[in-house]
Amino acid sequence: MQLEKKVLNLANINYKLNLSVMKKVLFVGMVFGALALTSCKKDYTCKHTDSFYDQEYKDLSKTQATAAKSTCTLSGGTWSKK
Repeated sequence: MQLEKKVLNLANINYKLNLSVMKKVLFVGMVFGALALTSCKKDYTCKHTDSFYDQEYKDLSKTQATAAKSTCTLSGGTWSKK
């Protein structure tokens, strides 16, 4: 009887440990999944009201987007994210 209680107690501890490890693995997986879904590069458009041509910029990093935005606004365009 005493041995059965010890075995059941060990099984319960093992179950709790496995559950705790599984929660941590799932959490880490969700974090990496969220990071994988976000993109570091974005698409932008520079629109000029006085012309029929809109300049599109694809896959710009943050520094590239800042430079392109400055050029767009200085030339009289409107900068927007796609």
